[in-house]
Amino acid sequence: MNRHSRTALYTYLLNLADCFFTIYLVKNNLAEESNPLMNFLINYYGFIGFFVYKLIIPAGLIYLLYYFSKNQPLAQLGLKLIFVVYLFIVIYHLCGVACHV
Repeated sequence: MNRHSRTALYTYLLNLADCFFTIYLVKNNLAEESNPLMNFLINYYGFIGFFVYKLIIPAGLIYLLYYFSKNQPLAQLGLKLIFVVYLFIVIYHLCGVACHV
């Protein structure tokens, strides 16, 4: 497994962690979803729609960045940037859970 495939895998795992934390925090009224699109999905389709969306769309985007990152430095940077963003989101969720436990 090369460096770019590991980054893509870890980014997707962080995406899943974000999904589970969001569902936990919103279901237990410990937080509100601040993303208007995700908030719409939760309100209209419930957590199943939210979960399916969070599985499919990021998987496709991360795969595209991974595919193009083999030869494109800008895609490599994008993949790293998305990893860092998801890392901070998960850290933010962990702080939210820690404050309410």
